[in-house]
Amino acid sequence: MLDIQPMLTGDTSHQPPQLPSLPRNPYAYKLHDILQTGQGLVSMNRNAESYRGRWSEVFLQQGMKAAPRSIWVEIGCNGGHIVIDRALRDPQTAFIGIDWKYKQIYRAYQKAIRFGLKNVFFIRADAARLPQLFAEGEIHRIDTYFPDPWPKNSHRENRLLSQSWFELCARLLPAGSKYEFRTDHADYFRAVDAAVSELTKQWTVTHRTTDKHKNHPLPFQLDTPEVTLFEKLFIKQGLPIHELHLQKLPIHRSEEEV
Repeated sequence: MLDIQPMLTGDTSHQPPQLPSLPRNPYAYKLHDILQTGQGLVSMNRNAESYRGRWSEVFLQQGMKAAPRSIWVEIGCNGGHIVIDRALRDPQTAFIGIDWKYKQIYRAYQKAIRFGLKNVFFIRADAARLPQLFAEGEIHRIDTYFPDPWPKNSHRENRLLSQSWFELCARLLPAGSKYEFRTDHADYFRAVDAAVSELTKQWTVTHRTTDKHKNHPLPFQLDTPEVTLFEKLFIKQGLPIHELHLQKLPIHRSEEEV
């Protein structure tokens, strides 16, 4: 059972917030009921923020035999298929999936229960709350696969990935950490590539392609976690997959003082 009470430090800032009134969504109520059991694997909204700074402890309480050697986060995890498959292959690493859809997080939780996994956790939350969910240096990789491209010009301000987003992530991740991004949307890819090019002190590009599967003889036979479910559909449609790999650069002391 996961202890959702604050650490016994006398610091009331760790006190888990009260769950707000729930939306008229049956899966929100299902998740709420799971939270009341304290069995772990899932949380939602501000309640998950009480774990900030102690995620390794959370995974130990869930049943991992040792503290995770690293913690990976997928933004927009959908039903958790990538998180689950990676967790099955690498039991020493912890994997956290974040999505804003209650139903998908509930389904991801069910999969984790079915496989008996201890090294996964799913959070229903807005990705913009990332600094409230994780302390600096606490996570070691972020993946964002096929986020909503908001293709209309009037909607582009709603895109998650922007220069400010990568500045935020750079403050959270330690040096050497990785960020992986994939999309089928060429304009979104160009926008992200341009945003990152303005952040040469924080990030270096280690891989860039506008057609990930061009040289693969049978890309339609690929399966998770090498490809996502959306990616499989795009491959069948003959759409090129754009991919960008980033690595966090060390921050020099003089830069921290600025």
